[in-house]
Amino acid sequence: MSASLRRRLDRVQEQHDRPIRARLERIMRTHGVRLPQQEVDEIVTRQRGAGAWIQQRSLQLQAAGLTAEQIFDQMMTERGQTA
Repeated sequence: MSASLRRRLDRVQEQHDRPIRARLERIMRTHGVRLPQQEVDEIVTRQRGAGAWIQQRSLQLQAAGLTAEQIFDQMMTERGQTA
């Protein structure tokens, strides 16, 4: 990949990350907390693909015949959380 293309892709990624980062900053300001920059970067990175993953995985589970509640429970389990 050329350096020019890499810079363009980095700018697109930065534009995508900006609203996620801004929302995280608002949440931290509201609660009066600060996270180390490394943790902020990790959260932003995790959130990058969340929307696409949710869409794709919910369609897969729906095709498998799961109900909306079952889909929610399954996806929360897969993301390492509990409902």
